[in-house]
Amino acid sequence: MTYSSQVSSLRLIVEFKQEMARKFEISDLGKLTYDLGIDVRQTDEGIVLSQDKYAHKIFEEAGMHKCNLTHIPMDMNMRLSKSPRETSIDEREYMQEPKDTHRADLKQIFWYLCGTTSFGLRFTRATKQEQVGFSDSFHNVDNADEIVALSSCEAEFMVATEAAKQAIWLQELLSEVVGDDCKMVAIQVDNKSVI
Repeated sequence: MTYSSQVSSLRLIVEFKQEMARKFEISDLGKLTYDLGIDVRQTDEGIVLSQDKYAHKIFEEAGMHKCNLTHIPMDMNMRLSKSPRETSIDEREYMQEPKDTHRADLKQIFWYLCGTTSFGLRFTRATKQEQVGFSDSFHNVDNADEIVALSSCEAEFMVATEAAKQAIWLQELLSEVVGDDCKMVAIQVDNKSVI
């Protein structure tokens, strides 16, 4: 981003804030530090997002603040289903029509999160502007899914197609936000047949 485009972007932000202040009662609290359970740290190098405080609050509410830690987020052979033959559990605690397997997998996720609360997302300042997407299919069978791929190549291609659709949508959104055409998004795919 050139210096003139940065100045132009800042001017648009200031104008937007002034327009909002004319229509609504607002307060400018400065740089964002916390919102919707997300801690935001802004530095010259970039932005770091984490949910350490929020995660500990959820663990307390779920009675899992002293749970066993694990480094594996999910069992590799996990098979979730809504099978009527499986034992139902109290859906007020979890989700729509939860089963025993859902509870076990949710506990596994909690155990993983307990050990990774200090992790976060780091967004560093880029030296060049480009959007990159990543695509990889998941070959585990989803019993609730009605789409069936006839080969691993077809499964990869279906997922890459969905990634491309999302990339086009994001590209158009970014073009509207910055008021300029954005470069095409590169989609990284790990399957030679699909490429």
